[in-house]
Amino acid sequence: MDVQFVDTTFRDGHQSLWAMGMRSGMIAAVAEFMDQAGFKAIEVPVTGVFVKKFVRDLKEDPWEMSRMVAKKMPNTVKGCMGGAFIHPFEAPPPRSIIELFFVRLVETGALNRIQVICNTLDQIKRVFPWIIPQFRNLGLQVVVALAYTISPRHTDEYYAQKMRELRLFKPDAIYLKDQGGLLTVDRVRTLLPAILRNANGVPVELHSHCTTGLAPLVYLEALKLGVCALYTAVPPLANGSSQPSVFNVAANARLMGFCPRVNEKVLLPVAERLTAIARQENLPIGAPLEYDYSQYVHQVPGAGVYYLLAGDDRDYAGGLPGRKIQPRGYGGPDIEDILDGGPFEVEEFQLAGRSGRSGEGSEQEEER
Repeated sequence: MDVQFVDTTFRDGHQSLWAMGMRSGMIAAVAEFMDQAGFKAIEVPVTGVFVKKFVRDLKEDPWEMSRMVAKKMPNTVKGCMGGAFIHPFEAPPPRSIIELFFVRLVETGALNRIQVICNTLDQIKRVFPWIIPQFRNLGLQVVVALAYTISPRHTDEYYAQKMRELRLFKPDAIYLKDQGGLLTVDRVRTLLPAILRNANGVPVELHSHCTTGLAPLVYLEALKLGVCALYTAVPPLANGSSQPSVFNVAANARLMGFCPRVNEKVLLPVAERLTAIARQENLPIGAPLEYDYSQYVHQVPGAGVYYLLAGDDRDYAGGLPGRKIQPRGYGGPDIEDILDGGPFEVEEFQLAGRSGRSGEGSEQEEER
């Protein structure tokens, strides 16, 4: 069976390890190699939260970055997280403004695929009926993310029912998004079959984080169960709180008899160049983590780890080796109390974490 790969290096990889600190020049240095690797899609930092980061902190033009990405990677589908908003920290603007933003973004050529969460804020009922057709009208591939968490409510049947509800929107793919890296091999053995049975022929992908050290093993088990695409990153932006390394997963998949549809040789200079950049800029280099049970207590998203460890309201952290998140007593409301039994995406976590550091409460309207 062929195994496809969705690359996260330019989006979730550096959001998890460099707190969105990857500059346009760093992307430009390796983008042409990435375009030759045969990825099913490459995530790129082009939607609202990245626009704000480029303008406010990196002092760069996000639209120029988008045009550069389109020029240097013309052969690969380019995707990013998005939804019925521009910036997740703000009240949603009028629908016409959301449409205008995505129209202009698509015109740059930097976005061909939109990845939308369906089960953190009741999106299936509240926004999918109008935002999915809007994305379709722009010619985008629509890939729906089903966020994973652990609670008495989030059973196999819960996820099976969500899959059935998603059929109406005819997504191009659906992926199980384990933003906290909470999945175990035993858990996917019942969960993924329930999801696949209800996929109605829609391709199923898997996205996880290495926060517990289990993601590479979970990926291999997912392949056995029939998952067709995996989200990985290129070192030094793999491992740590990011995704598994494409080199590791592809090599193991090949030994198990699968056929990885990625050119690892082309990616070697990418890893070398990005590692050199990391060392020059004193940025973290992702490494495998020891198993840490506290991840199942606080459930902090992989892309939120460095924000919390840094305690930096500029949304940037340069790396904090050896420091761990404390599930309780970090100076505000407990993360698990804020979570209140629902999956937490990184934007929601950052907002709650800021409220915690300032000693203020935070109300998150989670799907019940």
